[in-house]
Amino acid sequence: MNIYDLIGMIGAVAFLGSYGILQLGTIKSNGVMYSFCNLIGAVAILISISQHLNFAVVFIQIVWGILGTMGLLKAILKIKSTAVFSAEGATTSQEFIK
Repeated sequence: MNIYDLIGMIGAVAFLGSYGILQLGTIKSNGVMYSFCNLIGAVAILISISQHLNFAVVFIQIVWGILGTMGLLKAILKIKSTAVFSAEGATTSQEFIK
């Protein structure tokens, strides 16, 4: 296994791991962590295929990276601009990171 294969495996783990913990309810689909993992996965897969270019995979990963970036920015802006209040008081930004 070379460095590009290792980076590709990290990308696959980022994709599959984030999807798995999303399904378990540990993180939220509109949170920072899910979008960040998707962005890291897309970038890692792009790096890994740079040795043996496959244009279909490049296209998928670029679109996936753009979508991950959009989700990440949206989640970050939500943290910065939203103060959520409940009966107990203000909710911390930790709720938005999940």
